[in-house]
Parts: sequence; C-alpha cells; structure tokens
Amino acid sequence: NEYVQETVDFYVRQIPFFAALATQVPQQFKLLMQHTWILELEPGEILIEKGTVGHVFYSLVHGQLALFQHRRPGDKAIGELFPGQILGALSIINQIPRTATVMVSSVEGATVFCTDYDVFGELYDFSVVSLETKLLMFRDVVHHILKTLRVYEVEVPDEALSGELATLMAFGGKPETLEELEYLAELATGLAWLLDHWNARITPAVPLFDESLIEKQLTELMNISSRHG
Repeated sequence: NEYVQETVDFYVRQIPFFAALATQVPQQFKLLMQHTWILELEPGEILIEKGTVGHVFYSLVHGQLALFQHRRPGDKAIGELFPGQILGALSIINQIPRTATVMVSSVEGATVFCTDYDVFGELYDFSVVSLETKLLMFRDVVHHILKTLRVYEVEVPDEALSGELATLMAFGGKPETLEELEYLAELATGLAWLLDHWNARITPAVPLFDESLIEKQLTELMNISSRHG
C-alpha cells in the first residue's frame, strides 16, 4: 500500500511468474499478492544466509544480487542474479537449508518481492493455491535452475555432473495435470543436488561493488550541484 500502483505493476512485469499469473489466473495473482510484500535492500545487505531454513521465496525486481558459497571477508561471488529471477524457492520445495548466501551487489541497492510460501500448502493441496498456479511456479523455478546448469556445463565442465544432468528426462505425459506437477517436483529434487555440487566446483570470481564508487558518485553529484547553485 505504500507504493503507487504504477510502480507495483512495473515490478510485476519484471517477474515472469507473477506476470503470467496476473494474465492467466488473475484471482490467484490477487491471492498471492496478499501474501507478498516489497523489500528494499541496501548495497552489501544480506538477503539469504546459507544453511538457514525459510518459508519465504524472493523475486528480484530491481538491482543485482551476488551468490556466495560462504561469506567471509574478501570472498568473491560465484555468480550474480538479475531482475526477473526467483530465488529461495528451490530449498523450500525440497525442504532443505539454503545452499548459498545471497547479498546485494549493486551500488543502487536492490528491491525484491517477498512471498510467503506457506500459502501454497502441501504439494497435493489445491484448496488455496490452484494446480495451475503451482505448475506456473514450479516451471519457472525449474527453468531458471536448468538455465544456470547449462551455463555451468560450458564454464565449469564436469563429466560426472553433466552425465547426471543428461539423465534428467523430459516430461512425456499430458501437460497441465497433476502428473506434470509431480514430475516437476521430482525434477526440482535432482536439480537442487546438481546445483549444490556444481556450486562447490566454481572458483569465486565475481568482484563485489566497490564502496568507493558510491563516494565518487556522491562527490560528482555534489560538484554538479555546487556548479549550478
């Protein structure tokens, strides 16, 4: 309620899952928005701590987030996330601790949607969240993880892990059914294992933002203001 509707609509359009839900199942979209709030984060602020257990998943709508195997002074990130991606849902679906620490890496901070996954209920419970909504959610999560793993195959070759990835079979049943949801849930378990093992093989290389850049930007703005004052 603290945001103008145009801003909320813009944020929704950044997230494929929410954008699809708003178009295809508007009543379900309204329901989930009642369990969603907007969180604004400062540069360097931690959103998710590795090893913790949570019931909230996040959708990045503005800024960048960095992924860490561990969070120690001087560590570099193993990768970055950009607007449109959902994070934290895989660990909730599989009921396992978070597999990475996530921190804001952009100098302008970051903005995320925070959604309480408890409203989804158990896998076979469609009393609140419908089968169609769950399918949209699981597809989105699986899509992003598969996309990440395909990049890992190229950048961090591992014959054994690639072999495991190749064993994950495509869905051959009827779409939009409980059978597809069961398949996606099982696939999410395999992808979580692969993601965790591949993350462990990545050499951290992504530099974080430099706080001096913020000071430089502020100085330049102050100089501009004084020249026009």
